[in-house]
Amino acid sequence: MNMNYHSYVKNQSPFIPLLKRGTEEDCLPLSKRGTEGDSLPLWQRGIQGDCPSLWQRGTGWKFQGLVMGLAFVALLLVAACTPGGPVAGWSGPSVDGDAIYIGTLTGKVIAYNSSNGDPRWQAAFQAPATPAGFGCSPQVARPLAFYGNPAADGDSVFIGAYDGIVYAINKTNGAIKWQYPKVDHIGPIVGGVAVGQGMVYVGSSDGKLYALAASNGVEQWSFATGNKIWSTPAVKSNRLYVSSFDGNLYALDASNGSLLWKFQTEGAITSDPLVVDNTVYVGSFDRRLYSVDALTGKAKWSFQGEGWFWSAPVVKDNMLVASNLDGNVYAIDASNGDRLWKYETKGPVRPSPAVVGDIVVAASEDKSVYYLRASSGSLVRAIPLTSPALASMAVQKGLVYVYTKQGLLIAFNAENGIRVWEVATSS
Repeated sequence: MNMNYHSYVKNQSPFIPLLKRGTEEDCLPLSKRGTEGDSLPLWQRGIQGDCPSLWQRGTGWKFQGLVMGLAFVALLLVAACTPGGPVAGWSGPSVDGDAIYIGTLTGKVIAYNSSNGDPRWQAAFQAPATPAGFGCSPQVARPLAFYGNPAADGDSVFIGAYDGIVYAINKTNGAIKWQYPKVDHIGPIVGGVAVGQGMVYVGSSDGKLYALAASNGVEQWSFATGNKIWSTPAVKSNRLYVSSFDGNLYALDASNGSLLWKFQTEGAITSDPLVVDNTVYVGSFDRRLYSVDALTGKAKWSFQGEGWFWSAPVVKDNMLVASNLDGNVYAIDASNGDRLWKYETKGPVRPSPAVVGDIVVAASEDKSVYYLRASSGSLVRAIPLTSPALASMAVQKGLVYVYTKQGLLIAFNAENGIRVWEVATSS
């Protein structure tokens, strides 16, 4: 990586939470890590020789995976400042009943028949002429970018957009039911929305978590974290769990937003929390996957990978399966954090894996979808794609749904990997 990129990164304040994290334990003590702005930030350490920085670790494509992670964040943060530029986004599919919903690369939310890919309706959106956030110069309106997956509940589909607006869409015909806020916008929305307790919960790049009435979009409460929220909250009973770029996992009262506890990691967090029984699992940019008591916020164990845990793990019986930007898919004993197996792909693995029976499905940026044996991690088959899949997959009724960077929505047979149908969402 050249020094021009270093200079660019250091001058972009949104990057600092990412690059202040994830160094070796024998580097500067926590009190000297610059978290309060009165000592050396971690992103300066590798350059000044204090200890290895994140971009100095590893070789080959694993090193590139970390660089790509930074570049990916860079593209996201500056995308809105490129007049006439392409619409970005990595929204994944969500399945509800016999319908599948996707936020497309062309600024649309489209409903398809989940069994054959036939379109049912589409709703088109445009970003405002002056984009939300980061002090960009004015520009013409263009299609919206969607990064979080849609969420279907009742008769509505909910989605947050990068323009800082949450939309409720009629599940039957695609008509807009309400938007929040009605005037102006909140910070750009990168994560998905969670629905529960009659509320829609969404995090924003302004660092706040918002609770909206699902029926009409009226704000009920908000909770401020210390930095951007790019994750999708998780609702369990009357508790709400959300992670933040400030490195914390928060547990809130879902009814009023009061803080129950918070758990601090040593890295920014984009991973969605996964709640299983009385345990919350979350990955961090400090290269660790954490098991946290859902009631008390106390750590149970942590597992260290070689790179960032970008997405949420999935669970099968007493086993967690987690993807990592180091290119590995890890299987971990959920009770103690021991590694059961790992499978190495040829590129960063950003999306959450999917589990179907004894098959783990993982999508790598090497343009492949891997079918792995859940019991051993052995390769069953590798399916080539024309472009990588960046978003988490959906699974239903023996089908695995994958959305690629080129805008192809593909349904694979979960057992044999055969393409059942595919559709170009831009057409």
